[in-house]
Amino acid sequence: MKIVSQDPRLIVDQTSQGYSLRFQDIIPIKATITGKFAIGVKTFYTWAEVRPLRSGGGYETLPQGRTGTTTTNYAAEINGLTTVANGTIVQLTPRLVANTALLGSGGNDIYLYEFMSPGGGGGGCTGNGGVSAVQCVGNVLYVTYGN
Repeated sequence: MKIVSQDPRLIVDQTSQGYSLRFQDIIPIKATITGKFAIGVKTFYTWAEVRPLRSGGGYETLPQGRTGTTTTNYAAEINGLTTVANGTIVQLTPRLVANTALLGSGGNDIYLYEFMSPGGGGGGCTGNGGVSAVQCVGNVLYVTYGN
């Protein structure tokens, strides 16, 4: 039997009795980028969970918050951007990549955290290849890309 789902939140685990289904709710995390490192030719980022200050003037790192390190829970910029600065606030989306139960290692879920850098990535809204002009003529909106 093969189980196929279009919803990445539906997790299928193989057990000794067959298969079990579970729903993994994907809840984004606000975080600050704390560093970067490479695995092969890919760049990944370390991070720390943050929350908005009551005053509304920025963010603070949660003392017992979640983190991403060079060995676990690290993050990737969704467009492959390799120049995200330390201190950049991003919204991370966890993506389940594996469950180690299939490897006989206790059944831990392994996540990769993805984010889109503000104003960057695949052209973004400014810069090389991004939006260079927006104009409205009559009832038509024209967006020009590139320099």
